[in-house]
Amino acid sequence: MKTPITLVSTPGGWPDDSPARSACFGLPPQGESGESYESLASYFRRLSAYHGLFPRVFANRAVGPLFHDQEVRTLDFARDTFTMNGAGARAAMWVNALEKLTMRSDLASGTLLPLRTHVSLEKLLSQRECFCPSCYSDDESVGRQKYNRLLWSIHCVEACPLHNTLLETVPERSKPKRYTFWLPGLSRIDGSSLANHETRKARKEQVRSAHLVAQLLDEIHQFPEAFSNCSRIGEFMQHAVNTLCDGSGRRLARYLGVYHGRVDSWLSGQRASLPILTIIANRCDCKISDILLGKNVKLRKKYASADGYNKVVQRHRRAPRFKTSDALVAALEGLDKLGLVSNLSQASRLLNTGYCSLRRLAPGFAALLVRRGQEARHREKLARDEKLFNEYWKCFQDVLSENARPTRERVEARLFQQSGIKPVFGFNKLHTKALALADLSSVRHNENVQEKPCSSKVVVSYLGKVQMSYPGYL
Repeated sequence: MKTPITLVSTPGGWPDDSPARSACFGLPPQGESGESYESLASYFRRLSAYHGLFPRVFANRAVGPLFHDQEVRTLDFARDTFTMNGAGARAAMWVNALEKLTMRSDLASGTLLPLRTHVSLEKLLSQRECFCPSCYSDDESVGRQKYNRLLWSIHCVEACPLHNTLLETVPERSKPKRYTFWLPGLSRIDGSSLANHETRKARKEQVRSAHLVAQLLDEIHQFPEAFSNCSRIGEFMQHAVNTLCDGSGRRLARYLGVYHGRVDSWLSGQRASLPILTIIANRCDCKISDILLGKNVKLRKKYASADGYNKVVQRHRRAPRFKTSDALVAALEGLDKLGLVSNLSQASRLLNTGYCSLRRLAPGFAALLVRRGQEARHREKLARDEKLFNEYWKCFQDVLSENARPTRERVEARLFQQSGIKPVFGFNKLHTKALALADLSSVRHNENVQEKPCSSKVVVSYLGKVQMSYPGYL
């Protein structure tokens, strides 16, 4: 029988009324506002560094045994790096376990758990680790340990609201090696500081969306009692329909750029994703908390600028434009006479109709367009192959001019040095073709290259391979 893990205890010889000691250091999380709250994943990585353990080892030996579910005690740390910042059951287990280990009660501020009853989990967390170089630089300037903000782990946040710069992606290793640098703010390639990374200016819409999400994080952590009830998005949407669109839900859907069925579902109380809530708050000039709490605030239409912010792509059924095959065939023939259609995808885009409608109403013309597209792609492939061989043949001749044996390794090294093209498996055919085109007798019997003369069987073998790889060339 395994001995249960003791999380808190009093050292021997201490008075009985002395406070218990935690199993891990009670490291305080960083940040005091929505723009600077530390994410739970960053807190855990700093905590493991304080104990001198790799995060994966610390997670499996200290955190995993505290999970109630037997199936999740062996953790997949690569996946949990993203899920522990969210609003699901996995994040709740991480918060509960780390609070037991550190005897703290404020670690939920590094997650989105207060939003679990208000927003959908769809497109909530980003699947890549982002950072702001200017924030890391601020940490270094004040002598503070660099840490990742919770705001950076949210899917719809693309900019830093403090410095108006775009968030950058943490560079990864090109080849799998031992995971050495795990502290926030350090490069995983060479361990250098990410504060020196180049910054890019963000658009106004991206900065405003980041401000809205940061403001929401501020409110849910400062006034958690206001978000204790269920979402009241239906009341807000009804207020928006009546105020902005004279009671027409379809007009509101058209203004927001979504399918009208979405507006109907929100009116019935269905939860929306955080990217959708950000778009609604942007277009209605309000806060995200106003939408979730159903407040009847003053609204006004706020149209996007010429740049526009990223919209959530909503896929819906396309209304059929052609109901008879004669009308569709006539439209296709008109485009064909003008030379505007070369494949099925192009015809579908020009006529604003789906592939299924084209194949159902005009099967013969659709098959013709498919063949045209295949032939065009085949011609493009032949052109690419010919261009690649010309580069290879040029390097092949350069090696010959140096009185060296034109082996495949030498030619590939010369090709990579001159044009940056990396060798691939298909270079076997290129080398065979180059040998067949070269003067084999002069190559093999060159007085500066000492090797045996090539037999006639080898020459015939090379020529046969070229004929099979490139029919009609010889």
